[in-house]
Amino acid sequence: GTENGMEAPVAERRGWTVEEVLAEFETYSGQVADLGASLQDPPMADTTLPMGDLGTHPMAIMPCTFLFDNYCHLRNDILTPNGPIDRPEPARDEKRLAPTIEWMLAGLPWMCAEKLAFVDKPITLELTGAGGGTWSIGPGGDEGRVLVGEGAAPAAVATITSDSHDFVIWGTQRRPWNTMTKIDGDAAYAVRVLDGIKII
Repeated sequence: GTENGMEAPVAERRGWTVEEVLAEFETYSGQVADLGASLQDPPMADTTLPMGDLGTHPMAIMPCTFLFDNYCHLRNDILTPNGPIDRPEPARDEKRLAPTIEWMLAGLPWMCAEKLAFVDKPITLELTGAGGGTWSIGPGGDEGRVLVGEGAAPAAVATITSDSHDFVIWGTQRRPWNTMTKIDGDAAYAVRVLDGIKII
């Protein structure tokens, strides 16, 4: 799996100094930004890329994967109050949150396939704040996965509302969803859906 696959490169760098880590990040983050820009036009943009348990996606979405990692880990694992570094948090703005959420929702059907296999009725997910919007999560995806679509589901049995930044936190199961969401409609069904969401 993806998470276990990251252990070897992390172990290689565990003994590095802060300066060595930052130097590598600065070198390769610039290269990744250039690569991401080159993937935004056809035919590369529409070329699909198998990514194991993260799913198969058009290459144009690749920059979103890195933006998600940076947004999520910086705020939840590195900076205080949850991480060791006491430093001001960067802005929670559209530029950072929109691609973060785009990747989370694109990957959700694959990453949560087993836990959401029970889904037979749609729910609506409303995310407020920067990068927010309205989406439906319901049956109908490929190979039995859920289908995530833009807009509210006409036959939704429940609506889950959350702040967009909070979605990054509870959607990765870093903190419980029940302190950051509001449910309208079939609460028991919505709770099962919320319990099944874990973005990696």
